Amino acid sequence: MLSMSNRSINAQSDLFKSLRIEEIDQLLNELEELALSSASRQKFLSVLLDRTRFLLDAHGASVVIQAASGQWLTLCAVGDGVQETPID
Repeated sequence: MLSMSNRSINAQSDLFKSLRIEEIDQLLNELEELALSSASRQKFLSVLLDRTRFLLDAHGASVVIQAASGQWLTLCAVGDGVQETPID
């Protein structure tokens, strides 16, 4: 059985947190560049969902809104097991 000291575990945890912060920072920079570009709303949401899905290690992600009628409408969805829904 492999055993690790608390110090080693804490060092790995700090490294993981640092990597996640760097990934989040990179994601925000990419989204800012894309928002300032002439990319379509579909492209922006698709990239947003794809990057967020990666950061959260999720199988899928979607953007939904609630209509005035109370019905939930999917604007965009990406991922495994998710019916991908492009927005118009």
